[in-house]
Amino acid sequence: MRRIKPKLEFLQVVEINKILVSNLGLYHIAKNYDFEIFIDYPLNIFNNLAVDYFKPCAVILSYELT
Repeated sequence: MRRIKPKLEFLQVVEINKILVSNLGLYHIAKNYDFEIFIDYPLNIFNNLAVDYFKPCAVILSYELT
């Protein structure tokens, strides 16, 4: 966590406002910053309940869906 916060702050300084999140740890840190969050497939989004929890700008659904 100590290593990621300065990197997220740098991204804000250079005016990057979108971030792709692929794990819960990064999500819980990034949601406290002013980023548009995109959820990647490793978080295994299968249904609307998961989407409602994350409230992302966009989601890459799990590969395991049929």
